[in-house]
Amino acid sequence: MWKRSVITDEISQDLERALALAREFGLEGVDIRSVWDRRIHELTAAELERLRAMVEGAGLQVAALAPPFLKCPIDSLADWEAHLAILERTIAAAHRLG
Repeated sequence: MWKRSVITDEISQDLERALALAREFGLEGVDIRSVWDRRIHELTAAELERLRAMVEGAGLQVAALAPPFLKCPIDSLADWEAHLAILERTIAAAHRLG
């Protein structure tokens, strides 16, 4: 089933503020592209745990992750490998966030 959600950084890089607004509007989840001025694939394990705890504490779920995967021309093998690394780190983040 679809969850009504919002991309948190469209509200604020302050996750607490974004979560409060999502709850105020009766949403069920949040989409994470970036928080604390860092993209989802750049977050450490500790930051991902903090994010997960905050979202759960707000009674919400992470509905989607939005990495910058393939958001530019891929002109070389190095570019492709860099984007595969972004995808791999985002998948790992998804597993941590449940």
